[in-house]
Amino acid sequence: MYCRILEAFRRIHLRTMVIISVTVSVISVAVVFYIQSYSFFSSIKQDFAVDMEQKVRQSIFENLDSYLKIQESLNQLNTAIAGTGQLDLWDEQKLADILLKEVAENSLVDSAYFANEVGGVVSVGQYHDQYTISWKQGMKDGELYVYSADRHGDLLHLIRTEPNYEPRLRPWYSEAKRLKDAFWTNVYVGNSVPALMISNSLPLLDEQGNVVGVFGTEILLERFSEYLRTLSISPNGKAYLVEPGGMLIASSSQEPNLLFQQEELVPIQAQYSSDPILSGSWNLIQEQIQKEGAFQNNTQEYRLEEENYYLDISCYYYKDALRWYLIIAVPKGDYNQHNSMLFLKLTATAAAFLAMAFVLGVLMAKKILHPIRMLNRSVLEICSGKWGAQIPTDRSDELGELTCSFNQMSKTIEESYESLLWQKNELEYLNANLEEIVRRRTKELQILSITDELTGIYNHRYIVETLKNKMNGWKKDGEPLAIGIFDIDFFKQINDTYGHLEGNQILITLSQFLKKNIRYEDVVGRYGGEEFLLIMPNTTLEEAYQLADALREEASHLQMGQSQIRMTFSGGIAACESNNVDEIIRVADAKLYQAKAQGRNRIVS
Repeated sequence: MYCRILEAFRRIHLRTMVIISVTVSVISVAVVFYIQSYSFFSSIKQDFAVDMEQKVRQSIFENLDSYLKIQESLNQLNTAIAGTGQLDLWDEQKLADILLKEVAENSLVDSAYFANEVGGVVSVGQYHDQYTISWKQGMKDGELYVYSADRHGDLLHLIRTEPNYEPRLRPWYSEAKRLKDAFWTNVYVGNSVPALMISNSLPLLDEQGNVVGVFGTEILLERFSEYLRTLSISPNGKAYLVEPGGMLIASSSQEPNLLFQQEELVPIQAQYSSDPILSGSWNLIQEQIQKEGAFQNNTQEYRLEEENYYLDISCYYYKDALRWYLIIAVPKGDYNQHNSMLFLKLTATAAAFLAMAFVLGVLMAKKILHPIRMLNRSVLEICSGKWGAQIPTDRSDELGELTCSFNQMSKTIEESYESLLWQKNELEYLNANLEEIVRRRTKELQILSITDELTGIYNHRYIVETLKNKMNGWKKDGEPLAIGIFDIDFFKQINDTYGHLEGNQILITLSQFLKKNIRYEDVVGRYGGEEFLLIMPNTTLEEAYQLADALREEASHLQMGQSQIRMTFSGGIAACESNNVDEIIRVADAKLYQAKAQGRNRIVS
């Protein structure tokens, strides 16, 4: 019996033996993994939901802390700097510059301000990437001027004035002064920004302990909603932040926390929320808040709209100054779905293990048998006179040593042959492509040498050289020749108002307009700055004036740049009367200045 089994074993091909051994090994590992994982997922119950909500709660609390701490830190920094005397508290411009830099560099600070004991105030705020700067001139009591500004502190325009604004009556000032310590306001609706806000303030004290002024910062609570929406609670899980009185501060849903009521923005109360999860569970939430008092967290299961929910209610404290309630609601079905998906992934993984076992067996058999077959094939090729055969190998056993010996035998012949072949191909390639490369590069350099880098039309050197050539032709055949010099009206004012980038865009647009609308025989180029030179062959002075004036009229209707600016240009026309290039340009330039002097947006010939 033993001899028969041994004989049958010897008859099995090496390939079949490798596949069977690898498959059996991987199947054993897959079965053990499947059994253990199934037992683990079968044991998951409500404690998984509780643990998940605890992690979400901890993450929310940590982020709320970071949002609020940055407000306090900025006020502490400002009072520390002011205490050293490095801030001029009576210069509203310098104070605004410092506060603007702090607001621009701190993405979690929406507004920063300072007010003093005589009613002076300066405030810098940002809302949706729009900046405002408000101050009372001389940091004294008087009208409050509210300006829009850019990120660099440049005032754009006056938005409004407030003659009766008194910062010392505001809670952020009066309470900080009374406490002589940091103060957090209640949540309120912003005066100039339609959003819920909260402020932190810190008084500035002199050496005798008297209040000199108060620094403050402000944060939009919509930042909390934006953060809650980024959380991966569950496919249908929601998170809400509510004040003890029931005011909705933030929500992971798309519901706003403000609504119009009698033409006034008012905060939404949780019990009247349009979100059925929050409004439907508010009575239960309120019962838990009243029942538990100063509790830390409470997770329970409840039913709402034909579905069971896990409801986690926790209290968020910030330095005994703020107290809010965090509600996390997750449908129970989300966790069941989560577990079902994990179980399906487990089953798919086990099936993948089985497929991998068979594939791995095939690959291992191929790895063992392939070098042997390659060696046999190469030996047959050498016997037929095909030199240079090489067999790839990474083995160090006897079969690998035999393969290396074979490769060494034909290495010298192969290297010599490949070297000669490579050199031949390289020379052929170079010969075939060198002329094309030189021609293409020469053409590119020629284009670059005559093209204005900004506008894409001809540059100063080329347009003047072209004029010289045209004038030589005029002298030879006597055909009329005229030129026009155009200059954009009030271009410096455009640059000062809209910026050089917008000015460059206008130059580009006008250049392409001229290039597109001139005649086929005309040539246009950028003469310098905002000036353009137009060469009009076979054209009398009167014809040139008509052509230039038509271009001017059509260009005046264009809307250019991102600001959709309507610009005009003036021009001077001159006819060729000698072969002196400088003389005809001087005449056209003088006509251009006449056009400017006569009111611009005209052509003078």
